[in-house]
Amino acid sequence: MKIFEFDIKNRNPQDPYLIPAVIYGHQIKESISCAINKRDFVKLVKTNTRNIIVNCQLENGQSYPTLIQEVQKNILSLEPTHVDFFAIDLQKPITITIPIHLQGQSVGVKNSGILVHHIHELTLTGKPENLPAFVNLDIQSLEIGQHLSLRDLSLSSDVTSSVNMELPIVSIQEPHIEIAPEKTETVAETTKEAPATPAAPAK
Repeated sequence: MKIFEFDIKNRNPQDPYLIPAVIYGHQIKESISCAINKRDFVKLVKTNTRNIIVNCQLENGQSYPTLIQEVQKNILSLEPTHVDFFAIDLQKPITITIPIHLQGQSVGVKNSGILVHHIHELTLTGKPENLPAFVNLDIQSLEIGQHLSLRDLSLSSDVTSSVNMELPIVSIQEPHIEIAPEKTETVAETTKEAPATPAAPAK
């Protein structure tokens, strides 16, 4: 995971560019109430992901390596309104969930196969420096009837997962061929009029 330096400010309700934040966790006895620049934070998360280490630099000179634990947002604008940072020990393992990105277009899809993405993310445990923010999986050579499992991911031997690594991440299935129902021709029955019975001769 990448480490990003981030300036943490003292709270100032009068500053419209600051949003409240809190830091808690490793080596912090009481949570630290602080503030961050909203524009800088949004740019940081959009450019990267939330799976990064944010080294919070306080105005008093202290710094804490943290993970972004929670982001509260405005329900209408979706802009962040409050951020929780969780301080960590860089020398101890942590557990995070990372996304799995599929790369390329498979041969099977080009041949009308149907791509099924079974697993979108994976939970890993390891020291922060060894954990990836995401993992890529190349599917270009995947043909119809084939699949790739978690074991096919390129992961460091320094990270572990409790998930069954034989589980399929993506598979290419046979195309569904819909057979149109046969048309049933309705034979209209024609009713012929019976010949009129001749009237009896008058007596």
